[in-house]
Amino acid sequence: MRCLSLAEGFAQCGWQCGFIFRSGTLEVVPWLERTGYDLFQVDGPMGAEPDGMKRHWADGCDLLVVDHYGWNADHEKLCRGWAKTILVIDDLANRPHDCDVLVDQNLGEKAQAHLKLVPHACKLLVGPKYALVRRRFAEARSSSLARRSNLDRIQRVLINFGLTDPFGMTQRASKTIANVGGHVEIDIVGSSPAVDAGGLVGRSIDLPDNIHVYPPTEDMPELMTLADVAVGAAGVSSWERCCLGLPGMVITVAENQEANACELERLGAVIFLGIHDTTTIERLQREFRALMADPERLRSMSRAASQVCDGRGALRILMDAMPSGLARDGKSVRLRFADAEDANTVYLWQKDPRTRRFARNPNTPGYREHMEWFERKLHDADSYMMLILHEGMPAGVLRLDRHRGSKEYEISILVSPEKYRTGLGKAALKFADRLWPSHELVAEVLESNVASRRLFQSAGFVETDSNRYVRRAIISE
Repeated sequence: MRCLSLAEGFAQCGWQCGFIFRSGTLEVVPWLERTGYDLFQVDGPMGAEPDGMKRHWADGCDLLVVDHYGWNADHEKLCRGWAKTILVIDDLANRPHDCDVLVDQNLGEKAQAHLKLVPHACKLLVGPKYALVRRRFAEARSSSLARRSNLDRIQRVLINFGLTDPFGMTQRASKTIANVGGHVEIDIVGSSPAVDAGGLVGRSIDLPDNIHVYPPTEDMPELMTLADVAVGAAGVSSWERCCLGLPGMVITVAENQEANACELERLGAVIFLGIHDTTTIERLQREFRALMADPERLRSMSRAASQVCDGRGALRILMDAMPSGLARDGKSVRLRFADAEDANTVYLWQKDPRTRRFARNPNTPGYREHMEWFERKLHDADSYMMLILHEGMPAGVLRLDRHRGSKEYEISILVSPEKYRTGLGKAALKFADRLWPSHELVAEVLESNVASRRLFQSAGFVETDSNRYVRRAIISE
Protein backbone atom coordinates (compact mmCIF):
# COMPACT_ATOMS: atom_id res chain seq x y z
CA MET A 1 0.00 0.00 0.00
CA ARG A 2 2.80 2.45 0.75
CA CYS A 3 4.39 1.65 -2.62
CA LEU A 4 1.07 2.40 -4.30
CA SER A 5 1.06 5.76 -2.54
CA LEU A 6 4.57 6.50 -3.74
CA ALA A 7 3.84 5.39 -7.31
CA GLU A 8 0.75 7.59 -7.34
CA GLY A 9 2.89 10.63 -6.51
CA PHE A 10 5.47 9.81 -9.17
CA ALA A 11 2.84 9.05 -11.83
CA GLN A 12 1.13 12.36 -11.10
CA CYS A 13 4.42 14.04 -12.04
CA GLY A 14 4.67 12.19 -15.35
CA TRP A 15 6.82 9.19 -14.36
CA GLN A 16 6.13 5.74 -15.80
CA CYS A 17 5.79 3.23 -12.96
CA GLY A 18 5.87 -0.56 -12.77
CA PHE A 19 5.43 -3.12 -9.98
CA ILE A 20 7.19 -6.44 -9.49
CA PHE A 21 5.58 -8.84 -7.01
CA ARG A 22 5.02 -12.49 -6.12
CA SER A 23 1.94 -14.70 -6.37
CA GLY A 24 -0.85 -13.90 -3.92
CA THR A 25 -0.43 -10.14 -4.18
CA LEU A 26 -3.34 -9.53 -6.55
CA GLU A 27 -5.66 -11.58 -4.35
CA VAL A 28 -4.91 -9.32 -1.37
CA VAL A 29 -4.65 -6.02 -3.31
CA PRO A 30 -6.95 -6.59 -6.30
CA TRP A 31 -7.11 -2.91 -7.32
CA LEU A 32 -3.41 -3.00 -8.23
CA GLU A 33 -4.58 -4.40 -11.60
CA ARG A 34 -6.72 -1.31 -12.18
CA THR A 35 -3.93 1.22 -11.69
CA GLY A 36 -2.59 1.05 -15.24
CA TYR A 37 0.96 0.45 -14.01
CA ASP A 38 3.20 -2.09 -15.75
CA LEU A 39 2.83 -5.25 -13.62
CA PHE A 40 5.25 -8.17 -13.52
CA GLN A 41 4.88 -11.26 -11.33
CA VAL A 42 8.05 -13.16 -10.50
CA ASP A 43 8.24 -16.74 -9.22
CA GLY A 44 11.09 -18.93 -8.10
CA PRO A 45 13.44 -18.70 -5.11
CA MET A 46 14.28 -15.53 -3.20
CA GLY A 47 16.87 -13.66 -5.21
CA ALA A 48 15.21 -14.33 -8.56
CA GLU A 49 13.76 -10.83 -8.67
CA PRO A 50 16.79 -8.92 -10.08
CA ASP A 51 17.12 -11.23 -13.10
CA GLY A 52 13.35 -11.09 -13.66
CA MET A 53 13.34 -7.28 -13.59
CA LYS A 54 16.27 -7.08 -16.00
CA ARG A 55 14.47 -9.32 -18.46
CA HIS A 56 11.13 -7.52 -18.18
CA TRP A 57 12.55 -3.97 -18.21
CA ALA A 58 15.65 -4.47 -20.32
CA ASP A 59 16.48 -0.76 -20.55
CA GLY A 60 16.74 -0.39 -16.79
CA CYS A 61 15.08 2.27 -14.66
CA ASP A 62 15.77 5.70 -13.22
CA LEU A 63 14.61 4.69 -9.76
CA LEU A 64 14.17 1.28 -8.10
CA VAL A 65 12.03 1.30 -4.95
CA VAL A 66 12.57 -1.70 -2.66
CA ASP A 67 10.02 -2.38 0.09
CA HIS A 68 10.72 -5.96 1.15
CA TYR A 69 11.76 -7.27 4.57
CA GLY A 70 13.56 -10.19 2.89
CA TRP A 71 15.90 -7.96 0.88
CA ASN A 72 19.25 -6.58 2.02
CA ALA A 73 22.44 -5.16 0.52
CA ASP A 74 23.26 -8.42 -1.28
CA HIS A 75 20.04 -8.26 -3.32
CA GLU A 76 20.33 -4.53 -3.96
CA LYS A 77 23.92 -4.82 -5.24
CA LEU A 78 22.61 -7.07 -8.02
CA CYS A 79 20.52 -4.12 -9.27
CA ARG A 80 23.37 -1.60 -9.49
CA GLY A 81 23.90 -0.37 -13.02
CA TRP A 82 20.45 -1.49 -14.10
CA ALA A 83 18.89 1.05 -11.69
CA LYS A 84 20.34 4.57 -11.69
CA THR A 85 19.10 5.20 -8.15
CA ILE A 86 17.97 2.76 -5.45
CA LEU A 87 15.50 3.83 -2.77
CA VAL A 88 14.75 1.47 0.13
CA ILE A 89 11.77 1.68 2.46
CA ASP A 90 12.67 0.06 5.78
CA ASP A 91 11.36 0.56 9.32
CA LEU A 92 13.31 -2.19 11.09
CA ALA A 93 16.96 -1.03 10.85
CA ASN A 94 18.10 -4.63 11.32
CA ARG A 95 20.08 -5.35 8.14
CA PRO A 96 22.48 -3.55 5.76
CA HIS A 97 21.31 -1.89 2.54
CA ASP A 98 23.11 -0.78 -0.60
CA CYS A 99 20.93 2.20 -1.49
CA ASP A 100 21.10 5.89 -2.35
CA VAL A 101 18.00 6.90 -0.35
CA LEU A 102 16.43 5.21 2.68
CA VAL A 103 12.94 6.06 3.93
CA ASP A 104 11.74 5.19 7.43
CA GLN A 105 8.40 6.86 8.05
CA ASN A 106 8.05 5.77 11.66
CA LEU A 107 8.33 7.89 14.78
CA GLY A 108 11.34 7.72 17.08
CA GLU A 109 15.05 8.24 16.68
CA LYS A 110 15.87 5.72 13.95
CA ALA A 111 18.39 7.73 11.94
CA GLN A 112 21.38 6.72 14.07
CA ALA A 113 20.51 3.03 13.74
CA HIS A 114 20.28 3.30 9.94
CA LEU A 115 23.59 5.18 9.64
CA LYS A 116 25.56 2.02 10.39
CA LEU A 117 23.65 0.00 7.79
CA VAL A 118 23.78 2.15 4.63
CA PRO A 119 26.54 3.67 2.46
CA HIS A 120 28.08 6.91 3.72
CA ALA A 121 26.50 8.96 0.92
CA CYS A 122 23.00 7.53 1.43
CA LYS A 123 20.34 10.15 2.09
CA LEU A 124 18.14 9.30 5.11
CA LEU A 125 14.51 10.44 5.07
CA VAL A 126 13.24 9.62 8.55
CA GLY A 127 9.98 10.35 10.36
CA PRO A 128 6.24 10.64 9.64
CA LYS A 129 6.67 13.72 7.46
CA TYR A 130 7.74 11.09 4.90
CA ALA A 131 4.77 8.84 5.65
CA LEU A 132 3.31 7.40 2.48
CA VAL A 133 -0.42 7.97 2.24
CA ARG A 134 -2.44 8.14 -0.92
CA ARG A 135 -3.22 11.44 -2.56
CA ARG A 136 -6.94 11.24 -1.75
CA PHE A 137 -6.13 11.43 1.97
CA ALA A 138 -4.20 14.66 1.47
CA GLU A 139 -7.05 16.04 -0.64
CA ALA A 140 -9.60 15.20 2.09
CA ARG A 141 -7.47 16.69 4.89
CA SER A 142 -8.85 20.22 4.84
CA SER A 143 -12.53 19.23 5.04
CA SER A 144 -11.83 16.47 7.57
CA LEU A 145 -10.00 18.79 9.97
CA ALA A 146 -12.71 21.45 9.64
CA ARG A 147 -15.42 18.92 10.53
CA ARG A 148 -13.59 17.84 13.69
CA SER A 149 -12.88 21.31 15.07
CA ASN A 150 -16.26 21.49 16.85
CA LEU A 151 -16.87 17.78 17.45
CA ASP A 152 -18.89 17.32 20.65
CA ARG A 153 -19.65 13.56 20.73
CA ILE A 154 -18.89 10.24 19.10
CA GLN A 155 -21.52 9.35 16.53
CA ARG A 156 -19.57 7.11 14.15
CA VAL A 157 -16.77 4.58 14.68
CA LEU A 158 -14.50 3.05 12.03
CA ILE A 159 -12.98 -0.37 12.69
CA ASN A 160 -10.23 -1.65 10.42
CA PHE A 161 -7.15 -3.79 11.02
CA GLY A 162 -5.82 -3.89 7.48
CA LEU A 163 -5.91 -6.20 4.51
CA THR A 164 -4.74 -9.33 6.35
CA ASP A 165 -5.83 -9.05 10.04
CA PRO A 166 -4.04 -12.30 11.00
CA PHE A 167 -5.43 -12.40 14.56
CA GLY A 168 -9.09 -11.66 13.84
CA MET A 169 -8.99 -8.33 15.67
CA THR A 170 -11.67 -6.79 13.44
CA GLN A 171 -14.33 -9.15 14.72
CA ARG A 172 -13.23 -8.90 18.37
CA ALA A 173 -13.23 -5.09 18.31
CA SER A 174 -16.53 -4.93 16.44
CA LYS A 175 -18.36 -7.07 18.99
CA THR A 176 -16.90 -5.01 21.83
CA ILE A 177 -17.90 -1.61 20.44
CA ALA A 178 -21.35 -2.88 19.43
CA ASN A 179 -22.01 -3.93 23.04
CA VAL A 180 -21.00 -0.63 24.65
CA GLY A 181 -24.47 0.86 24.33
CA GLY A 182 -25.80 4.12 22.97
CA HIS A 183 -26.63 4.72 19.33
CA VAL A 184 -23.35 4.77 17.44
CA GLU A 185 -22.95 4.02 13.76
CA ILE A 186 -20.18 1.46 13.20
CA ASP A 187 -18.33 1.09 9.88
CA ILE A 188 -16.31 -2.12 9.64
CA VAL A 189 -13.80 -2.64 6.84
CA GLY A 190 -12.93 -6.34 6.73
CA SER A 191 -9.76 -7.98 5.54
CA SER A 192 -9.18 -9.18 2.00
CA PRO A 193 -11.50 -12.02 0.90
CA ALA A 194 -8.35 -14.06 0.33
CA VAL A 195 -7.64 -14.06 4.08
CA ASP A 196 -11.07 -13.36 5.63
CA ALA A 197 -11.35 -16.72 7.33
CA GLY A 198 -14.19 -15.53 9.57
CA GLY A 199 -16.31 -14.50 6.62
CA LEU A 200 -17.16 -11.17 8.26
CA VAL A 201 -18.16 -9.48 5.02
CA GLY A 202 -20.33 -12.39 3.94
CA ARG A 203 -22.27 -12.32 7.22
CA SER A 204 -23.00 -8.60 7.08
CA ILE A 205 -26.69 -9.15 6.20
CA ASP A 206 -27.30 -10.59 9.68
CA LEU A 207 -26.02 -7.52 11.54
CA PRO A 208 -28.04 -4.67 13.15
CA ASP A 209 -28.88 -1.61 11.06
CA ASN A 210 -26.25 0.58 12.73
CA ILE A 211 -23.39 -1.74 11.70
CA HIS A 212 -22.11 -1.39 8.15
CA VAL A 213 -19.57 -3.89 6.79
CA TYR A 214 -17.38 -3.25 3.74
CA PRO A 215 -14.82 -5.35 1.92
CA PRO A 216 -11.36 -3.78 1.48
CA THR A 217 -12.13 -0.51 -0.25
CA GLU A 218 -10.43 2.40 -1.95
CA ASP A 219 -12.93 4.70 -0.22
CA MET A 220 -11.07 4.76 3.11
CA PRO A 221 -10.54 8.57 2.95
CA GLU A 222 -14.31 9.05 2.88
CA LEU A 223 -14.95 6.55 5.68
CA MET A 224 -12.21 8.08 7.84
CA THR A 225 -13.54 11.59 7.24
CA LEU A 226 -17.00 10.52 8.41
CA ALA A 227 -15.68 8.71 11.50
CA ASP A 228 -15.23 10.38 14.89
CA VAL A 229 -12.83 7.73 16.21
CA ALA A 230 -11.14 4.68 14.71
CA VAL A 231 -10.12 1.33 16.16
CA GLY A 232 -7.25 -0.35 14.36
CA ALA A 233 -3.60 -1.28 14.16
CA ALA A 234 -0.54 0.97 14.21
CA GLY A 235 0.80 0.39 10.69
CA VAL A 236 0.26 2.44 7.53
CA SER A 237 -3.29 3.31 8.63
CA SER A 238 -1.81 5.32 11.53
CA TRP A 239 -0.53 7.91 9.07
CA GLU A 240 -3.80 7.95 7.15
CA ARG A 241 -5.71 8.63 10.37
CA CYS A 242 -3.25 11.34 11.41
CA CYS A 243 -3.46 13.04 8.02
CA LEU A 244 -7.22 13.39 8.54
CA GLY A 245 -7.00 14.23 12.26
CA LEU A 246 -8.89 11.05 13.20
CA PRO A 247 -8.33 9.95 16.82
CA GLY A 248 -7.36 6.30 17.14
CA MET A 249 -7.73 3.47 19.63
CA VAL A 250 -4.78 1.30 18.70
CA ILE A 251 -4.02 -2.40 19.13
CA THR A 252 -0.71 -3.58 17.66
CA VAL A 253 -0.68 -6.71 15.49
CA ALA A 254 3.06 -6.75 14.64
CA GLU A 255 6.19 -6.21 16.71
CA ASN A 256 7.40 -3.29 14.60
CA GLN A 257 4.19 -1.34 15.38
CA GLU A 258 4.74 -1.07 19.12
CA ALA A 259 7.23 1.83 19.12
CA ASN A 260 4.91 3.79 16.82
CA ALA A 261 1.90 3.15 19.04
CA CYS A 262 3.77 4.25 22.18
CA GLU A 263 5.03 7.45 20.55
CA LEU A 264 1.62 8.31 19.08
CA GLU A 265 0.10 7.90 22.54
CA ARG A 266 2.82 10.11 24.05
CA LEU A 267 1.93 12.80 21.50
CA GLY A 268 -1.75 12.50 22.43
CA ALA A 269 -2.93 11.22 19.03
CA VAL A 270 -4.09 7.73 20.07
CA ILE A 271 -5.05 5.56 23.01
CA PHE A 272 -2.71 2.55 22.95
CA LEU A 273 -4.60 -0.51 24.18
CA GLY A 274 -1.69 -2.93 23.99
CA ILE A 275 -0.65 -5.82 21.77
CA HIS A 276 -3.20 -8.13 20.20
CA ASP A 277 -2.73 -11.12 22.55
CA THR A 278 -2.97 -9.10 25.78
CA THR A 279 -5.68 -6.55 24.97
CA THR A 280 -8.87 -7.28 26.89
CA ILE A 281 -12.43 -6.60 25.83
CA GLU A 282 -13.01 -4.95 29.20
CA ARG A 283 -10.25 -2.39 28.63
CA LEU A 284 -11.48 -1.52 25.14
CA GLN A 285 -15.00 -1.00 26.50
CA ARG A 286 -13.73 1.07 29.43
CA GLU A 287 -11.56 3.34 27.31
CA PHE A 288 -14.26 3.78 24.67
CA ARG A 289 -16.87 4.77 27.27
CA ALA A 290 -14.43 7.25 28.80
CA LEU A 291 -13.75 8.82 25.40
CA MET A 292 -17.48 9.09 24.67
CA ALA A 293 -17.85 11.11 27.86
CA ASP A 294 -14.92 13.45 27.12
CA PRO A 295 -15.41 15.44 23.88
CA GLU A 296 -12.56 17.83 24.75
CA ARG A 297 -10.14 14.90 24.82
CA LEU A 298 -11.50 13.77 21.47
CA ARG A 299 -10.83 17.21 19.96
CA SER A 300 -7.38 17.32 21.56
CA MET A 301 -6.51 13.91 20.08
CA SER A 302 -7.64 15.13 16.68
CA ARG A 303 -5.40 18.22 16.86
CA ALA A 304 -2.43 16.14 18.02
CA ALA A 305 -2.94 13.57 15.25
CA SER A 306 -3.17 16.24 12.54
CA GLN A 307 0.27 17.59 13.50
CA VAL A 308 1.98 14.21 13.09
CA CYS A 309 1.42 13.73 9.36
CA ASP A 310 0.22 16.12 6.64
CA GLY A 311 -0.13 13.57 3.82
CA ARG A 312 2.72 14.99 1.74
CA GLY A 313 5.30 12.27 2.35
CA ALA A 314 5.32 11.00 -1.23
CA LEU A 315 5.85 14.55 -2.50
CA ARG A 316 8.78 15.07 -0.12
CA ILE A 317 10.38 11.83 -1.28
CA LEU A 318 9.84 12.82 -4.91
CA MET A 319 11.52 16.16 -4.27
CA ASP A 320 14.57 14.34 -2.92
CA ALA A 321 14.62 11.82 -5.76
CA MET A 322 14.37 14.37 -8.59
CA PRO A 323 17.49 15.79 -10.25
CA SER A 324 18.47 19.29 -9.10
CA GLY A 325 18.02 22.39 -11.20
CA LEU A 326 20.94 24.73 -11.83
CA ALA A 327 21.45 28.41 -11.10
CA ARG A 328 23.56 30.61 -13.37
CA ASP A 329 26.63 29.84 -11.27
CA GLY A 330 26.19 26.12 -11.96
CA LYS A 331 25.19 25.34 -8.35
CA SER A 332 22.18 23.14 -7.54
CA VAL A 333 18.68 24.50 -6.99
CA ARG A 334 16.06 22.43 -5.16
CA LEU A 335 12.86 22.92 -3.21
CA ARG A 336 11.89 21.61 0.22
CA PHE A 337 8.88 22.18 2.43
CA ALA A 338 9.30 24.98 4.95
CA ASP A 339 9.15 24.17 8.66
CA ALA A 340 8.84 26.22 11.84
CA GLU A 341 12.60 26.80 12.08
CA ASP A 342 12.50 28.77 8.80
CA ALA A 343 10.18 31.49 10.12
CA ASN A 344 12.89 33.94 11.21
CA THR A 345 14.87 33.58 7.98
CA VAL A 346 11.78 34.24 5.88
CA TYR A 347 10.92 37.25 8.07
CA LEU A 348 14.29 38.85 7.33
CA TRP A 349 13.60 38.51 3.60
CA GLN A 350 10.00 39.72 3.95
CA LYS A 351 10.89 42.94 5.76
CA ASP A 352 13.74 43.88 3.42
CA PRO A 353 12.79 47.10 1.53
CA ARG A 354 13.85 45.46 -1.75
CA THR A 355 11.23 42.74 -1.17
CA ARG A 356 8.45 45.10 -0.07
CA ARG A 357 8.90 47.29 -3.15
CA PHE A 358 6.94 44.87 -5.37
CA ALA A 359 4.83 43.08 -2.74
CA ARG A 360 1.05 43.10 -3.04
CA ASN A 361 1.01 44.71 0.42
CA PRO A 362 3.96 47.15 0.57
CA ASN A 363 3.67 47.59 4.34
CA THR A 364 6.31 45.73 6.36
CA PRO A 365 4.66 43.06 8.56
CA GLY A 366 5.31 43.10 12.30
CA TYR A 367 7.17 40.16 13.76
CA ARG A 368 4.14 38.72 15.58
CA GLU A 369 1.94 39.21 12.51
CA HIS A 370 4.49 37.37 10.37
CA MET A 371 4.86 34.48 12.84
CA GLU A 372 1.09 33.99 13.02
CA TRP A 373 0.83 34.05 9.21
CA PHE A 374 3.73 31.63 8.85
CA GLU A 375 2.19 29.18 11.32
CA ARG A 376 -1.15 29.26 9.46
CA LYS A 377 0.55 28.58 6.14
CA LEU A 378 2.49 25.63 7.52
CA HIS A 379 -0.74 23.91 8.55
CA ASP A 380 -2.93 25.03 5.64
CA ALA A 381 -3.88 21.92 3.68
CA ASP A 382 -4.48 24.09 0.59
CA SER A 383 -1.07 25.75 0.65
CA TYR A 384 2.44 24.56 -0.23
CA MET A 385 5.18 26.73 1.25
CA MET A 386 8.69 25.74 0.20
CA LEU A 387 12.19 27.03 0.66
CA ILE A 388 14.31 27.52 -2.46
CA LEU A 389 17.69 25.92 -1.75
CA HIS A 390 20.86 27.15 -3.47
CA GLU A 391 23.53 24.47 -3.07
CA GLY A 392 21.57 23.27 -0.04
CA MET A 393 21.25 26.67 1.64
CA PRO A 394 17.95 28.63 1.98
CA ALA A 395 17.80 31.36 -0.65
CA GLY A 396 14.12 32.14 -1.15
CA VAL A 397 10.50 31.02 -0.91
CA LEU A 398 8.15 29.50 -3.49
CA ARG A 399 4.51 29.20 -2.40
CA LEU A 400 1.39 27.73 -3.96
CA ASP A 401 -2.05 28.65 -2.61
CA ARG A 402 -5.03 26.75 -3.93
CA HIS A 403 -8.02 28.80 -4.99
CA ARG A 404 -10.97 27.42 -3.06
CA GLY A 405 -13.15 25.03 -5.02
CA SER A 406 -10.79 24.76 -7.99
CA LYS A 407 -7.59 23.07 -9.14
CA GLU A 408 -5.98 26.44 -9.79
CA TYR A 409 -3.04 27.49 -7.60
CA GLU A 410 -1.65 30.98 -7.21
CA ILE A 411 2.14 30.87 -7.26
CA SER A 412 4.28 33.38 -5.39
CA ILE A 413 8.05 33.57 -5.45
CA LEU A 414 10.49 35.48 -3.27
CA VAL A 415 14.24 35.36 -3.81
CA SER A 416 16.59 36.57 -1.10
CA PRO A 417 17.79 40.06 -2.13
CA GLU A 418 21.38 38.84 -1.84
CA LYS A 419 20.60 36.26 -4.56
CA TYR A 420 19.04 38.57 -7.16
CA ARG A 421 20.10 37.97 -10.77
CA THR A 422 21.46 34.48 -10.08
CA GLY A 423 18.75 32.59 -11.99
CA LEU A 424 17.29 31.08 -8.81
CA GLY A 425 13.73 32.10 -9.63
CA LYS A 426 13.71 30.49 -13.06
CA ALA A 427 15.35 27.29 -11.78
CA ALA A 428 12.82 27.08 -8.92
CA LEU A 429 9.90 27.50 -11.34
CA LYS A 430 11.26 24.69 -13.53
CA PHE A 431 11.52 22.47 -10.46
CA ALA A 432 7.89 23.32 -9.63
CA ASP A 433 6.90 22.37 -13.20
CA ARG A 434 8.26 18.87 -12.61
CA LEU A 435 6.49 18.57 -9.26
CA TRP A 436 3.09 19.87 -10.35
CA PRO A 437 2.73 19.38 -14.12
CA SER A 438 -1.01 18.72 -13.75
CA HIS A 439 -1.76 21.93 -11.81
CA GLU A 440 -2.79 25.20 -13.41
CA LEU A 441 -0.57 27.91 -11.93
CA VAL A 442 -1.49 31.61 -11.79
CA ALA A 443 0.78 34.53 -10.89
CA GLU A 444 -0.29 38.09 -10.10
CA VAL A 445 2.53 40.53 -10.91
CA LEU A 446 2.56 44.31 -10.50
CA GLU A 447 3.04 46.17 -13.77
CA SER A 448 6.08 47.94 -12.34
CA ASN A 449 7.79 44.64 -11.46
CA VAL A 450 9.55 44.19 -14.79
CA ALA A 451 11.98 41.53 -13.54
CA SER A 452 9.18 39.25 -12.31
CA ARG A 453 7.16 39.70 -15.49
CA ARG A 454 10.19 38.62 -17.51
CA LEU A 455 10.75 35.70 -15.12
CA PHE A 456 7.27 34.26 -15.56
CA GLN A 457 7.31 34.80 -19.32
CA SER A 458 10.63 32.97 -19.61
CA ALA A 459 9.18 30.11 -17.51
CA GLY A 460 6.33 29.55 -19.98
CA PHE A 461 3.59 31.60 -18.28
CA VAL A 462 1.25 33.47 -20.59
CA GLU A 463 -0.18 36.91 -19.77
CA THR A 464 -3.97 36.52 -19.97
CA ASP A 465 -4.95 39.99 -18.77
CA SER A 466 -3.45 42.88 -16.88
CA ASN A 467 -0.93 41.67 -14.27
CA ARG A 468 -2.10 38.02 -14.52
CA TYR A 469 0.12 35.22 -15.84
CA VAL A 470 -1.02 31.61 -16.31
CA ARG A 471 0.77 28.33 -16.85
CA ARG A 472 -1.72 25.72 -18.05
CA ALA A 473 -1.43 22.09 -16.97
CA ILE A 474 1.48 20.40 -18.75
CA ILE A 475 0.00 16.90 -18.42
CA SER A 476 -3.59 15.88 -17.73
CA GLU A 477 -4.64 14.19 -14.49
